[in-house]
Amino acid sequence: IAPMAVFLASPGAAFITGAVYFYLCGRSGRNDFLYLGISGGLLSLGFLTKGFTSLFPLSLPFWIWLIRKEDGFLKMVTDSLLLVIFTSLPLIILFKANAAAGEYILIYIDHQVWSSIKTAETADGRYVILILWLNDILPPLIGSGLILWVSLKKKVVRWTDLKENSRWAMIFCMFGFSGVLPIMITLRQSSFYILPTFVFFSLSLALWISPAVNFLLLNLKSILKIKIIALTLFVVSLAFATAQIGSIGRDKDELDDVFKIIDIVPERSMVRISPDLATVWGLQAQFARYAHISQDPQSSQEYYLVMKGETHLLGGYRKVDLNTSLYELYKRN
Repeated sequence: IAPMAVFLASPGAAFITGAVYFYLCGRSGRNDFLYLGISGGLLSLGFLTKGFTSLFPLSLPFWIWLIRKEDGFLKMVTDSLLLVIFTSLPLIILFKANAAAGEYILIYIDHQVWSSIKTAETADGRYVILILWLNDILPPLIGSGLILWVSLKKKVVRWTDLKENSRWAMIFCMFGFSGVLPIMITLRQSSFYILPTFVFFSLSLALWISPAVNFLLLNLKSILKIKIIALTLFVVSLAFATAQIGSIGRDKDELDDVFKIIDIVPERSMVRISPDLATVWGLQAQFARYAHISQDPQSSQEYYLVMKGETHLLGGYRKVDLNTSLYELYKRN
């Protein structure tokens, strides 16, 4: 359930999870070159979705080689290089074929990546990302730990039973950390940067407790009832989620204001914003998502957006009456 929830919550997680899946399929020895190509292609899509934080699957061959000790060092290096090539090639073609895309990636690296390493701050320290990770992983970690402790205490499973999956569990665990720990190089930290890693932490926990869960399922007298209940819950959850399509679940006031403003401001234009709104990233994302409208706190524009109640306003603008809740729009006289 947890991997599926993360998969649906983050588009980048779909590409990252798919890339890992196809790489593992290629380890069977059949069509491995093709699977590596698909894996690399999905990673390039992941990069276009989430940036450099999506590239941690490039470390998977290393963790498999280090922990399983079945593949030779040369295969690990070869797989890693092929993944890098298949990931880079679509991006190189895109940036060379489209000048705007090539220009954008340079701006992204300079303003988003390099700038965040040097100066940008959204966290009080570099270890905040570990606190965010622990906050999210703690519930399934405690639940899995209790299942494992009870099953060992009741002698449902033995330590030797855990060895079968232990290496893959450790691989997915360390692999997950390879998507978390590099975030510490910057002070621009948020839990959404590491959201795709929870698929693999969940798989790691699932592998540890699978012998106990398997024993429980095999010895349940009413396994059919469990399946019916699980299927019913799935159908109800799916129906509930479908019913929410088109409704606003959060940031309702903000979205109401955005929709009123984009009825006035032309699509694909730019508005000037007050300094107080310069770091309200959610608002900027909403304008970009629904009308491709950009914001700039410095350049002179026809429209000027401020937080409602601001007193230090620019001259030469008149208020547009939109009956908004959080923001106010002004137009040049």
